[in-house]
Parts: sequence; C-alpha cells; structure tokens
Amino acid sequence: MDEDIRDKAYLAHADVIALNFIQDSGRYVYRRHFRNGLRSHIMEVLDAEQVRQETRGKVVAGVRLFPKATPLKMLRIFRTRLASISQALNEIVKLRVIETFLTKDQFAGSSEFIVGYQAPEGPDMLLCGLQEFVQGRKLDPWRLKSGGIFQIYPDKNAPAQQTFETQLRESAQRFVAGIKEMVLKAGYIPDIAGQRNLLVTRRGRIRLVDINNVSRLQYNDDIFIDDKGYPVCDKSIEAVALIDRYLCDGRNCTGEVLFEMFLDPDRLRAVAVLDEAFHRSLKKRMVPSF
Repeated sequence: MDEDIRDKAYLAHADVIALNFIQDSGRYVYRRHFRNGLRSHIMEVLDAEQVRQETRGKVVAGVRLFPKATPLKMLRIFRTRLASISQALNEIVKLRVIETFLTKDQFAGSSEFIVGYQAPEGPDMLLCGLQEFVQGRKLDPWRLKSGGIFQIYPDKNAPAQQTFETQLRESAQRFVAGIKEMVLKAGYIPDIAGQRNLLVTRRGRIRLVDINNVSRLQYNDDIFIDDKGYPVCDKSIEAVALIDRYLCDGRNCTGEVLFEMFLDPDRLRAVAVLDEAFHRSLKKRMVPSF
C-alpha cells in the first residue's frame, strides 16, 4: 500500500502529479521548498521551461547563463487529517482573520481549497492552498537589536539604504499596529515567531508568509502550547514587542495590559524553557533514521 501523502517526510514532483486532484499538463514542475512545514508540505510551482533553462542554461550575448527558476505560486498540502468539512472551514476562517486586519501587502495571499483525496485507506479530503510567492529575506525579531536588518540587502548604495530603512520602519509600524488590532479585537494571533515566517522585501516591506498557524489567545496565567508543543502565542507576542521596540520605538506595546501580562519576566523565563524543549524535540525528529 502506498504511503499516505500526509505522512511522508517530503514530497517530490512525482508525488504531486500522482495525486488524483492534480491534472498534469507538463507545463509545471513541483519542487519541494527548502522550508518544509511541520503542518503542511510546501511545494514551489515552477514553469517547466524555466526549470529547463535553470539546468541546461540559455545563451545570452554569447554567454551561457543558468537563471534560477522563480516560483509562480506556492502549493501547500496540509498534513492534518480532517474529521469534517467544519474543521476545514474553521482553518480557512482563521485566514480570513488575517485578511481582515492586515493589508494585502503585509501577507502572502492564498486561495484555500478542499479536495477529495484517494488515500491508501480510502476516500478522504485534504485542505490545500495556492499561495502567492514572496521574494524576500527573513526577519528574525530576536536579532533586531544588532541593527543588522538594515543591511540585509548590502548591494544598496547610501541613499537607497536610507530609503530602505525609512520604508522598513514605516512597514513595521503598520504591521505591528495591524497585529495589535487583531489581538485586541479578534483575540487571534498568527505565528510570527517561527523561522522565516516574516520576510523583508527589497523595498523594505514586511510580509507574513506563514498564514496557516493562527491561534486564539488565552488571557490567563496558563501558557498555551500548540499541537506541536510550541508556546506559539507567547513567542508571537514577544516577537511583536521586539519589532515594536527596535523598529517602531516601542510606541505600540508600551503600557498595554495585554503585553505587560505576556512579557512579565517570570512568564518569559517559563516560556523560554518550553521553547528550548520544543527545539530539542524538533532536532530529534529531524535526525534521519538508518
């Protein structure tokens, strides 16, 4: 019996085109994105001709070049087994929350769809998403103190660098304000603490690319742990506060009761222990077995 696609560690092009809901025209190549998710398979959707040029090269002015194929879209295939249509729709509703409080230039938009899947055990359903590809470099909130974020595109000249810094600060202000409003009005927060969940474009725009892990905040002393063992809400609040402190001069979070509760020193220490335990567990899961 074939392995269920949701249980596979990684997918290849052949795995995707073998799916009963994918019609292979030969026009596209599906390639695993280097940032494969814990909750979903992430595949680049590439133009087949661009992939051929990437491997065989093309001659321009007598010089053979090997341009890297740029994804047209990102295909996400969720690993979660869905018990009902309602469960799938609940996941899609969380995406609508992001769309309500963030503008289109602040996240990677996605069209979610539910499909019938011929699983090895019999007919089932999958939640998938066809997402906008965002070209950018990661924003790590815990490294903002060093100021290195302003040099992530080192080829910029001095005037362009100044413009980049100004645009980044403006983008950070809008982003933090949108997340804060989402938290206070809707009670939800996306995972903005994970590796490469936030990208910065060459124009200094902050974009949220992991839009599928959205959690409801719990306003109490208990530290919420998601289904993977990660203190996602606390770490995301901490990430927002760091972006606010180093890119927005702390104007959004200072004095807010919510942030003071989540950023209490004792709570931060307890969260740090859970965060370290999660990453130890993740490393063990990532070690290949022979």
